[in-house]
Amino acid sequence: MERNGIKAETWLSVTHPSQKEWVVRTKGIFSRDYAEDLRSCSPEEACVELSRDGLYEILPNRLFFTGEELLGVEAKDFEWTDNVLRNRVERIKTALLPFDSSYFNHSLALEHKLNRTLAGKNELLLQTFTGEDFSEEHNPYIRQMAIMLPQAAHLRGDYRFLCKYITLILGYKTDYKLTENRVRFIVNRSNLDRKAFLSYLDEMESFFHFVEEWFVPFELQCDFKVRDFERDDRMEGPNKLLLDYNATLGNKPRKQPEL
Repeated sequence: MERNGIKAETWLSVTHPSQKEWVVRTKGIFSRDYAEDLRSCSPEEACVELSRDGLYEILPNRLFFTGEELLGVEAKDFEWTDNVLRNRVERIKTALLPFDSSYFNHSLALEHKLNRTLAGKNELLLQTFTGEDFSEEHNPYIRQMAIMLPQAAHLRGDYRFLCKYITLILGYKTDYKLTENRVRFIVNRSNLDRKAFLSYLDEMESFFHFVEEWFVPFELQCDFKVRDFERDDRMEGPNKLLLDYNATLGNKPRKQPEL
């Protein structure tokens, strides 16, 4: 699960559900990258760094400094004064660390409680929305993709987002190729033997049929391909005579004729 654009509590509640207490260090919103609330995470030390304002940034500076300390600094003393003030800021932030951590951990506890409350409600919501019971669906990828059905009208035809989400679901990078009347999804997965490949094709066929039904505009045809991305040397070099499952037409191996 990527943490870009995700609130720190949401990411931590999913990736480290058993860790309830974290030590929190804040960098302040002026150092914030637009897409990262959580700057770093160290599970071993149970420490996180956030690009948020902490208690120090929220409180007035006059509580910690006098006007004389910040004004009238001669140029030759600026570097020395700057170091002194920076060290004092770090000491102040360390003193306020328990308060910042306590506030964050309370927010994290609410996130855990919300997750427990919503657990099992997705199926009821989807059944009400679509009239279908996805709790009985055997394909695990369809069950995960079904969560996005309430947003299907907005996501239909947004192939860049769909590929990102499908990549998260499948665990393998997925690309797409768009032509005038067709969109093809390309799943990059390597090192499948024939039996595993055929089984994976069955799962992908029903999954992408579901994607086509809900997320692809009706005027376009949709298909998919499973590509062995580590075997790009099959047409040249020492392995040029070796064929893998990329060589099958449309990833649909021909059935053996019955005798």
